[in-house]
Amino acid sequence: MSRSARIVVTLVTSTLLLGSIGAALWRADWRYSLPTPRPAELVQPERIEPGLFARLRAAAGAEHSEKPLLVHVYGPDCPCSRFNLDHVCERAREFGERVDQLALSELAEDEDAAPLQRNDELGLPELSENDGRIARALGLYATPQAVLIDRDGRIFFRGNYNLSRYCTRPDSAFARLALQALLAGRPTPALPPEATRSYGCELPNAASGARLP
Repeated sequence: MSRSARIVVTLVTSTLLLGSIGAALWRADWRYSLPTPRPAELVQPERIEPGLFARLRAAAGAEHSEKPLLVHVYGPDCPCSRFNLDHVCERAREFGERVDQLALSELAEDEDAAPLQRNDELGLPELSENDGRIARALGLYATPQAVLIDRDGRIFFRGNYNLSRYCTRPDSAFARLALQALLAGRPTPALPPEATRSYGCELPNAASGARLP
């Protein structure tokens, strides 16, 4: 093969390789920009059961607290959960004195569901599950999500942290706006549909019909 032919082959091969990489990145970005499919049987309660609320408080180390509880729901293997890590850490520091906080880790069915510090960077107490029952009891089917529960067990906000993948848009900092409203004694703020329309990774066990007993 002549030198010019080898150059052409190399250029074509490099172009195809770069094109494939670009297409894969585009598909990944496009995938997570779309709403997560909503399960047909999904139930989103306005209030959680007292027993579950007590369990979540205990996991957060706040059995006797009267503060609101923020449950950060994430998947250790979900890219979207990694994208918003810095934002969640910032909120933990900003509201840590006024809100009890818990990370609910959603694992695949074959993973160990014992409480783990899988993401030490969060610095939050962690409760792990691999059957999705707690998440579904909270009305969730995707990660990452925030669930803000008031002192009486009412779900004040359930939805996204931000429209931006890295949570950099202050105008769509939905969870933060809800936290500010609750702590100021105001009702849940009027937010656009994008605040509560789940984006990100489907829960590993979202299709399961299991429910809390």
